[in-house]
Amino acid sequence: MTFRLKPIGAVLACSALALVPLSAAGAAGDTTAPAEERAAPVADAKADAEYEASLTAEALEVALGDDYAGAWIDGDVLKVAATTTGHAVLSAVPSDVEIVHADRPLSDLEDITADLADAADPPDAVASWGPDAPTNSVVVFTSDTDAAAEWVESSGVDADVVRYEYSNEEPQLLQDIRGGDAYYFGQGRCSVGFSVTGAVHGYVSAGHCGSLNQAVRGHNQQPQGTIVRRSFPGNDYNAVQINQNWTVRPWVNTYPGTMDVRGSTVAPVGSQLCRSGSTSRFTCQGQVLQFNTCVTYPQGTICGLTRTNVPAAPGDSGGSIITRAGQAQGMTSGGGGGIMYFQPLNPVLSALNLNLVTTDNGGGPEPEPPEGCEDYNNTYTGSLSLQGSAYHPAGGYTAPAGVHEICLAAPAGFIVFLERQFGNQWHFVYYAAGSETEKRITYNGAPGTYRVHVQAWSEGGEYTLGVSGP
Repeated sequence: MTFRLKPIGAVLACSALALVPLSAAGAAGDTTAPAEERAAPVADAKADAEYEASLTAEALEVALGDDYAGAWIDGDVLKVAATTTGHAVLSAVPSDVEIVHADRPLSDLEDITADLADAADPPDAVASWGPDAPTNSVVVFTSDTDAAAEWVESSGVDADVVRYEYSNEEPQLLQDIRGGDAYYFGQGRCSVGFSVTGAVHGYVSAGHCGSLNQAVRGHNQQPQGTIVRRSFPGNDYNAVQINQNWTVRPWVNTYPGTMDVRGSTVAPVGSQLCRSGSTSRFTCQGQVLQFNTCVTYPQGTICGLTRTNVPAAPGDSGGSIITRAGQAQGMTSGGGGGIMYFQPLNPVLSALNLNLVTTDNGGGPEPEPPEGCEDYNNTYTGSLSLQGSAYHPAGGYTAPAGVHEICLAAPAGFIVFLERQFGNQWHFVYYAAGSETEKRITYNGAPGTYRVHVQAWSEGGEYTLGVSGP
């Protein structure tokens, strides 16, 4: 499948809902599943294309900066929205990327979403609200448009940017080290999200499951560990430190087999999702609908959640949300009326200084950097944590007109940009992103000062960079 990109906007939403705890846990104490029971991520053209599209969308988000207005998948097309058609990055996008003009950047829609969250409590008829990329607006889901419009008007935000859609959803929390396994706390049950290492050696799950410093038991009712980090309300995540009887694994329970966790690249709106939980087990139904949703539970408001139409039930809370290509997305939070919300994983990893356990690292030391990219005029090596950046050479290099050859050997979640200096600012002129561990740029450029920007977008690790100028 080929994706053509057009600048559009990503979707954000906020929700006011009556929520019920849904819990699910994933930790496996003993056990290494037999190889024949371990399923690799689904290998099909659509899953592969969606993964490639997510990497492209992430690269353009970084390159466009304040001009970025969102991205989503529409059928076979990846659309990316921008507030300008004159940005230098747009002259270098691949031919299979379609750019669409938007009047407002995504940041403006996010500000309006946040202002509504800070306003007076919404009426009961309002289920959720947030940025909507395809329409470049903020959408309010409500069963009473008049009451919702009155609330928006009273908030002082620009009402012309807000539109309304009918919805009768009533979200509830879904509560009840292999992702999707059950874990127990007091009288409650939830599901494991994903295995992690770093500041906590164990797993992440939903924050509404249990309380800080509470002991938890595994799916077999044996002592498993302690909840050592928790954020709820405000966010909806926790982290469990496991004891020596349990082992972190890069797997999600598919009941009865397992699925490999390969990384955590964020899937665009429209991407298909899978979910694992200890109540409703494993399913690959539904897709991403909106990002940065605000949901009002009886226990408090949660912002930054992702809105989906993936089915879930009480007891699934905390369970794994993952793409068919094995990219971890987040942990089940709550839902209702055919809508399910999840806590995105990557912000949790950053906030708690955690590393996702994947099939590449197995929870152990970082793998050696890939071989290659050595036969260049200049070679650089380094190591970056998640979302880290490096620039080579530090002050840039001056080049005549001609061809620049760039090679980056790094984990698949890295992106490499060739940037050129214009006045006092650096602008991206070409980039390489994708699932390969070696990414190459060949760029025929005008005279000027250039540098190479390496970013660990969706995973950290070591890298080798080769650069040859004209």
